Amino acid sequence: MVAVIAAVVTGLAIMHRSKSSSTPAVTVVGPMKREYFMPDDPAATLATAAELKEITQLDLATNGAKPVTTAEPDRKTVPPDCGAAMSVNSKYVVGDSSQIVGQQYTDNAGNIAWVGLAFWDRQEDAWMSTARLGAALMTSCSHVVLPDTPGAANSTWSITDDKASLDHSSWTVTREGGDKPMKCYNHYFVNANVGAMASLCTSNNSTDAAKKISDLMMDKATKKH
Repeated sequence: MVAVIAAVVTGLAIMHRSKSSSTPAVTVVGPMKREYFMPDDPAATLATAAELKEITQLDLATNGAKPVTTAEPDRKTVPPDCGAAMSVNSKYVVGDSSQIVGQQYTDNAGNIAWVGLAFWDRQEDAWMSTARLGAALMTSCSHVVLPDTPGAANSTWSITDDKASLDHSSWTVTREGGDKPMKCYNHYFVNANVGAMASLCTSNNSTDAAKKISDLMMDKATKKH
């Protein structure tokens, strides 16, 4: 069981995105009730292997890897502003959160799932994370080159189906080349002071799986016991 600290505060975060502006902005107005959540065991709110199998029909496992508790360094991409689209668990998007937990799952067929949660001390900062991600998705990120390991060929990816609203962002990243290319379906969901992130990379058609995973984790992270 996960104990959650919940506190009611006032105010509503309104996010303004504009393609003509490089800086996302958040304006806070009120009064409106909202809540603050901080699980005593954040890792217990992540999607489990059993829950992932129910959603994806894949036998994904952690292979003994422990959950991560820090954001990844920002990915170096061409164009440079597209790193957030390649990895939402980046310092650019969630690096200012007070607590992060994430887990990678894999299987023998090469499918990969990433699940993660970020918690902020202030709800405004949580909304800023989705504003930053949305701004990145709205730049010229339809065609991204991801530098690989030294001496290896760069990989080229296309970003499609990107949709962003006040609290949800979803997009698909496809590695170019091959008869059955790998697609990474991504979803990021902000509620109160919590951000839930999910990515499923597979050659199967799984357009709604990432959203189901992030919705599941958000429900676990914000459920009062």
